[in-house]
Amino acid sequence: MLYNLLHYPVLVAYDQQTNELEGIVTIKYHENSSIETMDPYYQKEGAKFFSVTGILVKQRENMLNKGIGSNLYSASILGIQQYAQNHEGEGLELNVVIDCTNLPSLYALINGTENLQARGLVGKNKELEAILDAIYIVRDENHHLVEAPTYVLKINLEPKDIRKENWNSEERLKNKNVFSYNVDSNKNQHQNYEMLLDTILKEIKKDENCVATQMEDEGTGTVTYICVENKKIYMRNMVLERNEAQNIGKKRTPRNDVSQFVGPMPDISKNIQEDGERDDR
Repeated sequence: MLYNLLHYPVLVAYDQQTNELEGIVTIKYHENSSIETMDPYYQKEGAKFFSVTGILVKQRENMLNKGIGSNLYSASILGIQQYAQNHEGEGLELNVVIDCTNLPSLYALINGTENLQARGLVGKNKELEAILDAIYIVRDENHHLVEAPTYVLKINLEPKDIRKENWNSEERLKNKNVFSYNVDSNKNQHQNYEMLLDTILKEIKKDENCVATQMEDEGTGTVTYICVENKKIYMRNMVLERNEAQNIGKKRTPRNDVSQFVGPMPDISKNIQEDGERDDR
C-alpha cells in the first residue's frame, strides 16, 4: 500500500460524514520497451499501458454506499481515457485484471463502463469497447498453479459507436460466454485451479488454438500469457457461474492491530491550504 502511494496515482472513496475510508484503487503505468522491462502479466512487445489494479472496498453486512467499486472503476477509466485523448499519438492501452472467480469485481467493472456510456461521458451514443484480451496463469517449480487463472480485460480508449444487439432473448443467450466452474473440496488447491483453467480454455478455444507466451517472474513463478483478443469475447457478455469456486484459494486473515493504522481519512484539503499560505509568504 505504501509503495503504491509513493509511486502511483491512488483514488480513494470516503464517507464525507464520518471521513472514513470506503474504497481505494491504484492506477499503474508501464512500458514494455524491451524484453528486460516486459511486464510478465501483459506480455505485449512495445505496449504502453495503464493497469487498474484490484479495487478494495470496505465490506459491511448492510452497506449503505453500494456501487463504490463501480464508481471507482468509472473515475479511473474516464481519467485515463481523457489523458489518452490528449496524447493520441502514443498508442496508449488500458487493462484491468480480475481473478476468474471474482464475480463482484467483474460486474462492478461492467457497471462502471456502462455508467460512462449511459451518462454520455465518452461521447453521445459512444462506448469504450471492453473485451477479454488474455488469460494468465502462474506455475511454481513443481508446475503447479499457484493462484486461480486471471482474466485480462482490455478497454479500448477510443470511443466507438454503441454496438447494436439483437434483443431476442434466445439470440442474446447464444451470444453469452458462460464460464461454469466446478471444484472439489477433496482435491488440492492447485488441482482445483487446474479445473478452473480447463473450464476457461474449453469456453474460449472452441476447437481453435490460442497464442501463448511465457516469462519468469522472479520469486513468483512462470507466467503463461494466453492471448485471446481475436476471439472478441465482450466483457458484458461474460457470465461466471462460480459454483463455490470463490471459496477456494488463500484467504486474508484479519489483523488484530488493524485499528492502529486504518482509521478516519485525514482532512488533506486543510493541509494543502496551509501549505499554500506558507508558500505565499
